[in-house]
Amino acid sequence: MLNAKELARVLNANLHPQFFSSWLVMSPNATLLAYSGSPNIQQLRDQAALLSQIWREQKAKLGGQSSTSLTDHFSSSASTASTIAEGALETLTIENAKSNIIIRAVQPRLLLVLIGGSPPRRPSNFFKLTAEARGDPRYPPELVSPDSGSAGSAHDSVRGDSPPAEVLTHDHESFVADPPAQSQHRDLSEHEKIEILDLQRRKIDAATEFIRGDFESKKFVMPDEISIP
Repeated sequence: MLNAKELARVLNANLHPQFFSSWLVMSPNATLLAYSGSPNIQQLRDQAALLSQIWREQKAKLGGQSSTSLTDHFSSSASTASTIAEGALETLTIENAKSNIIIRAVQPRLLLVLIGGSPPRRPSNFFKLTAEARGDPRYPPELVSPDSGSAGSAHDSVRGDSPPAEVLTHDHESFVADPPAQSQHRDLSEHEKIEILDLQRRKIDAATEFIRGDFESKKFVMPDEISIP
C-alpha cells in the first residue's frame, strides 16, 4: 500500500520557499494522497480539483492516443498499469503570473505536482499550458551547463548514497548561476527566466525517478481508488 507519511516526509525534505514551495501527490480524479507542509486542506482539495480538471482536459486533447492508453490500462498486467504508455500524457507545465506548476504522471493513476515560484514581474494576465506526451521533447529544453558544456540531467540532483529523505535534496545554486532571489530588483533575461523553470523541471524529474524506483522495488501499483490512511 502507499505509505503517505513516508512520501510526505520525502516531499517536506525537498522544499525551497521560492523554487519548490509545495508538493502534492494525487490521483487524476483529484483524490489527495500526500502533500508537503500543513496546508489548509479545503484549499488544497480545491486546488487538486482544478489541477485534475486541467489534466483531464489536456489528456482528452491527445485524442486517439488517450483512448489507446485507456484500452491498454484495462487489458494490461499490473506491471503495465504502472507504466506510462508511449504517446500518453506524462507531463503538464502550467505557467501563470505568480507560479510555475508541473504535473507529472508517476504512474497512470498517480500524479506528482510541484508548485514553485515564477520569474518576477511577469504580466498579471500571463498564462501558458505545455502538455508533453511520453516521448515528446522536454519542456523547457535542457540548458547547457556553463561549467561542463553539456546539458544537465535529473541525476544531478540525486545522491545515491543518501538516506531516502535526502535523496532529492540539492543546492539550488548549483543549477542557477545567478539565483533569482538576488535578481528581483532587475528584469531577468529570457535565459534566466528559463533557468528557473529548468531548475524546477530537474527537481520533478529527480523526484519522479526516485518515487518510481521506490514503488518498483516495493511492487506498488496505484489502485483505482485510494485515500490517505
